[in-house]
Amino acid sequence: MKKLCLSLAISFSLSSALAAQWGYGDDNDNWGSISNKYATCNEGRAQSPINIDTRYTKSASNSLTMNYKTDSTKVSNNGHSVQVDYDMQSSVVFKNKTYKLLQLHFHTPAENKIDNKRYPLEVHLVHKSNDGQLLVVGVLFEEGKSNSELKKILAQAPKHEGEVALKTSINPLSLLPKYRGYYAFQGSLTTPPCTEGVQWVVMKSPIEASRRQIHDMHDILHDVARAIQPTNNRLIESAN
Repeated sequence: MKKLCLSLAISFSLSSALAAQWGYGDDNDNWGSISNKYATCNEGRAQSPINIDTRYTKSASNSLTMNYKTDSTKVSNNGHSVQVDYDMQSSVVFKNKTYKLLQLHFHTPAENKIDNKRYPLEVHLVHKSNDGQLLVVGVLFEEGKSNSELKKILAQAPKHEGEVALKTSINPLSLLPKYRGYYAFQGSLTTPPCTEGVQWVVMKSPIEASRRQIHDMHDILHDVARAIQPTNNRLIESAN
């Protein structure tokens, strides 16, 4: 089902400026024709999401440190995702550079693939450095045991567009796998305007959520995943 929604100037809550309408489904591959502001969606050479082909990754040392706190402030349904905002007290350090956690949001099904495998759900933790560079940590979900943190989010998230203050904090660490191996590559926002220069870190190991939780998130969002984009010989680092 096609789902149209209003885009923010960068992505989700990173800007409050409204832009042209865009959607998923039939419009997913044609965002660049909607507005000149979205031209990068069609013309960019380092777009996200991608299929991570593990045969062509380059080994690298693990350069990721996470310093997360339970400083979540509100949860919103912006018409194309469920999003939890943070008070910028949490951060990650990647290759000696610090990025503060702005928000996390969900995509059903998952956007990134690993060896052509599509997972049913993905969370993106969006960070920003002092010089304005974005880093997104992607975590994939597979069907399994109930996820306690996802349960808190689903219990508080608006079923229709809107936002509410969180009564129960959301701990980002509980949305990460115990094994912190990852794939890293340069990419873009996965929503218009598809800005490039985004550092991506996709965790190798998925975490679990129950079938009901995955269904409930999909019931709110429907299909909100951008199509896989060409890798165009980008370097993909693999760290254990």
